[in-house]
Amino acid sequence: MVRGRSLRAALVAAAAALAALAATAAAAVPAAADDADLTRAQQAAHAAARAQGAERTAVPSRQGARRAASTPLSVTIETLSPASVPARGQVQVTGSVTNTDSVPWLTVNVYAFVSEEPMTTRPQLAAAVQVPESVTVGERVTREGTFDTIDALAPGETRQFSLSVDAADLAADTPGVYWFGIHALGQRGDEGRDEAFVADGRARTFLPMVPNRREGQAPVAVVVPLRGNLEYAEDGSLDDLERWTTTLGVGGRLRSLVELAATAGDRTVTWVVDPALLDAVRQLAAGNPARSLRPNLQEDEADGEPTGTGSPSSDESAGDPATETAGDPESETPSEDPSGATPTEPEDDPAEAELPEELDAETRQAAEAAREWLGRLRGAVDDDDEMLVLPYGDLDVAAAARHDRPAGQAYARARARSASPLPGLGITGTPAVAAPSGYLSPQSLRTLDEDAVVLVSDRTFAKAPAVAAVAGRRLVTTSSGAADGGPSPGDPLATLALRQRVLAEAALRFLKPTRSPLVVMLPPDYVPSPSTSFFSGLDLDWLDLTSVTGATEPVEAEARPADTMRYPKRQAVFELDASNFVAANALRQAGETLQSLLTLNNLVGGTVSDQSLAMVSYAARARPDSNRVAADRSRLWIEERLERVHVSTPQAVTLSSINGSFPASITNDLDQPVTVRVSALRSDDDELEIADVGEVDIAPESSTSVLLEARTETPGVHEVTIVVTDKAGRQLGGSDELSIRSARVSNVIWLFLAAGTGLLFGTIAFRLVRRVRAARR
Repeated sequence: MVRGRSLRAALVAAAAALAALAATAAAAVPAAADDADLTRAQQAAHAAARAQGAERTAVPSRQGARRAASTPLSVTIETLSPASVPARGQVQVTGSVTNTDSVPWLTVNVYAFVSEEPMTTRPQLAAAVQVPESVTVGERVTREGTFDTIDALAPGETRQFSLSVDAADLAADTPGVYWFGIHALGQRGDEGRDEAFVADGRARTFLPMVPNRREGQAPVAVVVPLRGNLEYAEDGSLDDLERWTTTLGVGGRLRSLVELAATAGDRTVTWVVDPALLDAVRQLAAGNPARSLRPNLQEDEADGEPTGTGSPSSDESAGDPATETAGDPESETPSEDPSGATPTEPEDDPAEAELPEELDAETRQAAEAAREWLGRLRGAVDDDDEMLVLPYGDLDVAAAARHDRPAGQAYARARARSASPLPGLGITGTPAVAAPSGYLSPQSLRTLDEDAVVLVSDRTFAKAPAVAAVAGRRLVTTSSGAADGGPSPGDPLATLALRQRVLAEAALRFLKPTRSPLVVMLPPDYVPSPSTSFFSGLDLDWLDLTSVTGATEPVEAEARPADTMRYPKRQAVFELDASNFVAANALRQAGETLQSLLTLNNLVGGTVSDQSLAMVSYAARARPDSNRVAADRSRLWIEERLERVHVSTPQAVTLSSINGSFPASITNDLDQPVTVRVSALRSDDDELEIADVGEVDIAPESSTSVLLEARTETPGVHEVTIVVTDKAGRQLGGSDELSIRSARVSNVIWLFLAAGTGLLFGTIAFRLVRRVRAARR
């Protein structure tokens, strides 16, 4: 490698200038210095970048101004093999150069470059990501045969390059992480070459160097999150089908994540999965049916629900949305399979059955995308993969700990709902909690299961340990630096840039005596570009790609007080409000009432409960008002159906004694059979009793009459409201009012009547006697 002394001197001068600018500009840039989420090194780098930008503005030049905006040649590194400095052999690089200028570029030479000294600490690595692309960070390898040449590039044209550099030319013999990248230098039209040999196009990444003599391996776990925003229409069908088709289709976020994980082959991948997302995709695959009131039970089959005045649990009866049948949500047509076949059997799985012909084009397109995604997911999940299961609906754990009442019940319901095997996969995973931001409030830890895998960002703690023990919970810290990706220019989360940052973070941990494991959670909005080299590039002798449990289980947790956990104020502000939990609970309770009302359906309550949990998710933070409104609309949809079951009575009833009966008519306007009870609400006194008539079964769209027995010891008029309730005693919408008059006669009146009667008959007898005596005389 040609190492020009002038270039080395320029590099040293640039580094010194960068450090000086960071020191002088830190005080002048409070925005960076005051950001608690930045390390000191990052703050210094931000300050240096701003100061250097101001310096370029103050001393403009033709080429300097052009490069300050952007280089005319855009360079992308597409493959880098091997992904770390080899002991011997070559490093092969391929990529592309695009002419973003308005004039042709000629004789474009493409060189590799490498830094002279490696970075050996994580703060150095974090600061390196912030270094402006115009700062020179390495020397070009210019030996003959180590660079490639592109003869000409027309405006907008892209050409591929390929080059190889011997390990000896890199001269990277000190352990650590080196800058590595590509410089493109060419001639802009007829202007000639830049005599300063400043790069006209750049691409940079990191290249770790770990000596072969280093024993052992660095444990690394890559976590692929499958989570997202679930938006429901008022009838329980999924809303915004266009968004679903996009994210599940080619190039979409969920599709790209699954395709990235599929390239791992038999390598270990850790998945973080929201079961509600899988249920939603299966619902789409079944044609996106609305919530169904159809029978799923046979006549006289027990529904497993309690009766009386208790509140039934919806957790045990929670149903798979994909098992609901498309079409009219109130269709009275019974299930085509009354035998009760298990819905997870492939031949009975609605997510794999033939789609209904009446589906519109948008729904059919979403269903086909969902089916293909489910198939790819099943193919991507390997037996050796680790499956971490989030609380159902990806519950906003911090907000639930603060606002849910009673405290912890939403988490308990969500966790119980996630305990079943994952829908469509049949895998029972490990309970886990992982906020997309990486932050958890200390308060929320008390509500979590002790055996749950809790993932938090390393920004949660100062000098974060690999594993922390807080409030009896074991917290695994994930690398925020690795998730931030690579340096500029270019996309920091491009597949190769992210992979090289992961390797850099792993190498720095491995080169330290403590050798802490590395856990990398891919960003929640990450859309990986197509690549087959992300996981294959991790096949290095010094790296062990394993699961989160495999990487962290041998590590002894470092005890930390709860008050040392950082929970930024903006995270607390961003939490869902109490009103969201009130709306979600009201929706869930309405669903429980609807299920208790229906005679032959014990699934709809669980379906509604699932929807309510999804409406208090982390994703709902971005649109809290719309999620709350959606919950209210769904509740009103249910209540409108509850009101179709109502009762009517006479306007007035008179009891001829201390008790009596009167008729009440119960009408079911639903096209499903219902089971109800009748109760009396009294507004003026509690001296009138209405006997319980028990459960009343009513056929679809019909009425039935019952005799209600009333009893009172108090004469007078009693105003009574008769209501119809579900089997658990929860009031439905229908009610009727009547007046009940007690006509009972008191004992004194009977005494007067008896005395009068006696006097009457006594008088008659007296007169008869006198007439007989008079006749004899």
